[in-house]
Amino acid sequence: MKVYHFLFLTLLLFSTVSKLPAALMHSKIPEGVYRYQKMSGEEKGDFLWTLRYYPEFAEIIVHDQETTMINRCEGDGKTLYWEVQDGSGGTTIARRSGNSLTVQMQNSESSQEQTYQLDQRPWFQPFSYSLRPFLISEAQSISFWTIRQDKMKPVVLEATKQSFETLLLQGSEIEAIKVEVRLTGFFAPFWRGTYWYRSLDGLFLKYEGMVSIQDRAEIELVEQIAGR
Repeated sequence: MKVYHFLFLTLLLFSTVSKLPAALMHSKIPEGVYRYQKMSGEEKGDFLWTLRYYPEFAEIIVHDQETTMINRCEGDGKTLYWEVQDGSGGTTIARRSGNSLTVQMQNSESSQEQTYQLDQRPWFQPFSYSLRPFLISEAQSISFWTIRQDKMKPVVLEATKQSFETLLLQGSEIEAIKVEVRLTGFFAPFWRGTYWYRSLDGLFLKYEGMVSIQDRAEIELVEQIAGR
């Protein structure tokens, strides 16, 4: 009986998660400017997340007091272009052509360029946007490349759909899809993070997890301050 009970719960969970994308099929994240709050230890700060749609790509700009990140992604979430302005005059620009990923780093004293050979897996840089097509797919997990920001080198991560939950944010209940993202293979135990996305349209709502080997952080949507 225990075996049958376990199988029933497993099938129930799989069925529930597999039905989650239906609500997203005909919705789109509204353009606009959103404010998020990041909490790490005793530190707390806000950042702005801006989404704009263009004919050939979506542009996602993330801006806090020190850093601006500009992301351009195709409709299927694949990143085309990523730029980081660090506030001290340094700029990093990454582009993908075929399976080649070129990363250019420049500051007032030096510049360098490195090209990495990837495989057919997609490059997803802004998890706040790039994972949305995965949410509306029938796949339960996806493996992809991303650039590790502290090293500016590509690594492989895997995202897995977990469950359907109701979040309480700023006094409002919001239906959400929970996704876990983690390193793969031998390095899997060393980093993972949990993301929640609004089931209505895939808007990024919340993050809990590691921002480094020693530090954890929590990010929550506070409000939409501009846009539709």
